[in-house]
Amino acid sequence: MMAPFRSNSKEWQEDSISPPWGSIGNHSSAVVLTAIMIFGMIASHMYNVCLSVYYLYFIKYNYRERKLRQKVEPKLHFIPFVCATIFLITALASQSLNPNGTRLYWLSPYPLTCRTDQDVPCRRGAIASFLNIIFGVILILCILATVFILLNIYVTVRRQERRANLSRIRRVSVRLSNRVNSDRTSRTAENGSSSARVFLTQATCYALAFLICYTPAIIVQSMKVAGSSSIPFALQQLSRTIRPLQGTINVLIFTRPRVRGLRAKYDISYFTALKRVILSGCDNIDQQNNLTPRPRPRKSTLRQQRCEPSWKDAISNAAISKATSKYTMAQSTKYESSSKSRSMHVEDTNKNESIGFHDLNDIHLEKSVASEHNFGLSADTLKQSSMNDDATDEEHNFGLSDDKLATETALEQRNGVDDDATHQKRAQGVSFSGDDIVIQNDLDYIEETFGNDV
Repeated sequence: MMAPFRSNSKEWQEDSISPPWGSIGNHSSAVVLTAIMIFGMIASHMYNVCLSVYYLYFIKYNYRERKLRQKVEPKLHFIPFVCATIFLITALASQSLNPNGTRLYWLSPYPLTCRTDQDVPCRRGAIASFLNIIFGVILILCILATVFILLNIYVTVRRQERRANLSRIRRVSVRLSNRVNSDRTSRTAENGSSSARVFLTQATCYALAFLICYTPAIIVQSMKVAGSSSIPFALQQLSRTIRPLQGTINVLIFTRPRVRGLRAKYDISYFTALKRVILSGCDNIDQQNNLTPRPRPRKSTLRQQRCEPSWKDAISNAAISKATSKYTMAQSTKYESSSKSRSMHVEDTNKNESIGFHDLNDIHLEKSVASEHNFGLSADTLKQSSMNDDATDEEHNFGLSDDKLATETALEQRNGVDDDATHQKRAQGVSFSGDDIVIQNDLDYIEETFGNDV
């Protein structure tokens, strides 16, 4: 765009070693336009970083729009303007805006041969090469800062989504009395995560537009700094064509959420929605439109028609099945270990009959678990009823008559086994945990019923 505005004075054409340029205007007009271009490029680079910082404050630090306007936005406008102004004043004061031999005015010394020939002094732009390097460093730092801030925003959004998912999973196991508060908290976390996802998409689009538009320019500038004598013509034209399009792309990105919302509500094309958004100034779009909203079925109706569960139901079902499987596995392990530890045999005097207490102990365990739910029974009543029921179940399951029990009791009393031997046999035959009250009560009952030989 700056190529036609070149100096055609005799001084510049006589001192230049490059072919005459097809210039329109003079040296002053070329310097003014180049100064505007450099100021705009530096400010544009830094404004892209400031835009990413804006989204970072909104998403990560939870700044509201009013607080952003009052405390953050003035600084974000001040920093790019001041930096671009300082750079431009330095370039103008050092007379570093000169023709660079590529039909453009840029940060270059004059005459051009003073960079390579030490015998030719630089009449203008003694620090032009240094300013050119500073300009490239500013561009690279802006790109790195934009990428870093974007990654930071992405990590923050992922954490918020993880918290929202955990909140939805915890909601499955909440009691019915707290269900309302849990639902409200889950909806708040879900809405915050959805809003953060929208802002992350916007910030990513801005960063990608910046990278796409300035990648060819970065390559060209790097080749110039490296002292390359031949830069591909196609690469130069690509840089000059794509770089000015960043403003148009930013407008499309800025209006994208409003265009999508308008198209979701009304049956119109993209260009029609974009036109209405731009003409309305992105404010009060619905009030300025005379379109009829398209009828849309509710999401619940769509799910019923497709016979597909919602993602919330899927998460809830997965959490319930996982918790149920863990509970079942824990209970089966507990029953297996307790049954194995309490499996023992009692031999009679003739060594021909044996009584297994595996099933009996399971019955005692089930009854003790059931007794925990009966809070109305007192401790004495529960103990007496448990002993009576155990005696009845014993006679029913194993067919032991009163005579046999009396005979076994007499034999055990006649043996006269002392307490130390009893404890030693119990330690060899049974291994139980002192924390398990149910197992301890069952063992005490068996010892009282069948004697110390057990």
